Amino acid sequence: MGTNVSDRSETSLASEAALAYYEDGPDLSGDVVGALSAAGRSVDPLDPDDLAGLDEFHGLGRAATLTLAELAEIGGGERVLDVGAGIGGPARTLAAHRDARVIALDPTRRFSDLNEELCRRSRLAGKVEVVRGDARRIPISDATIDVVWTQAVWPSVDDKPAMLTEMHRVLTDHGRLALYERSEEHTSELQSHHDL
Repeated sequence: MGTNVSDRSETSLASEAALAYYEDGPDLSGDVVGALSAAGRSVDPLDPDDLAGLDEFHGLGRAATLTLAELAEIGGGERVLDVGAGIGGPARTLAAHRDARVIALDPTRRFSDLNEELCRRSRLAGKVEVVRGDARRIPISDATIDVVWTQAVWPSVDDKPAMLTEMHRVLTDHGRLALYERSEEHTSELQSHHDL
């Protein structure tokens, strides 16, 4: 897919303590593929819909992803940046169900490695590009993204103004922010997109 990567250095998405919490641990690819195989699922090719219970572990799961995609009016061929992509469930959903071209950004090596493996096995590697990087210093060129997407990442980012500034920087002039977060002040977990 060929991301227009800028010269911004890679650091952490959240505080160093939060990143260390997620970064430490075993390689996940073998365990996940083994568990899927043991459950009788085809692993090559892998149906991305078989992963919904595993790789969309944010509140309301796949339903939240599909609803937010509808609210954000994500269309075929649009370039979407998934900030804090984790193991890539929403990125694969947007590629498979909305025909989007997705850049899955996450600072955690083992999550990114598993994301790449699941995309390859799902035959979505040509539509989902996995990039390790920091939401506060997004390694993508200015004005190249149609939709910045994030789900359940906000609490993990210590410098929210920097993250928002970076999201705005990478968006095209008529780009959109699709943000899904749980808020104590609101009764609804889904929040619509807004033009920036």
